[in-house]
Amino acid sequence: MTVPRRWHARALLASAIAAIVALPLMPASADESGSPSPAAESAGQKSVFTVGITQDVDSTNPFTGIAAASFEVYQMMYPTLTEYSAADFSTVPGLAESWEESEDRSYWTYKIRPDLKWSDGEPLTARDAAYTFNRVINGDIEQTNHGGYTSTITRAEAPDDTTLVLYVKRPSPIMYQLAVYILPEHIWKDIDAKEGQVLQE
Repeated sequence: MTVPRRWHARALLASAIAAIVALPLMPASADESGSPSPAAESAGQKSVFTVGITQDVDSTNPFTGIAAASFEVYQMMYPTLTEYSAADFSTVPGLAESWEESEDRSYWTYKIRPDLKWSDGEPLTARDAAYTFNRVINGDIEQTNHGGYTSTITRAEAPDDTTLVLYVKRPSPIMYQLAVYILPEHIWKDIDAKEGQVLQE
């Protein structure tokens, strides 16, 4: 039996959903008696985090989803270079642990946290970030949700696994808070920007 193409596309999107950043485990701790705490004993085990929402997710594709619930899901699935401080909404490190504008203000360099992995075990590197930004910059549908953040960016490069360079047409304060969800290239390179259709060779 031949599997319908739309099922294959859905399977790819399901794989994309599973590609959540693997967060580092908290260090082991002990109670007052010196015995390991329950949290420490289970630190080596995988955990399932379940969130209930009352609104439907309109798309699992961050290029096309527009519902508020969808963005809540993306926020838990995919990292952004920087994040907002809960205290005052100032810019704080996210996937990038530091960032710097060049002296001539023609590009920004973001240092990506080392040794991160997607939930399927594949490395999460600056190359995933460069892939994501270039796909939005050069795409059409990809700009639906992210074009406002990339309008001044001309290209993205990853000279190594922990360095992302974003070249810009002109200086812009938006570079501190680029709300572009970084996607795993090894999965999304085979997924079309709309409806999860498989890219044609």
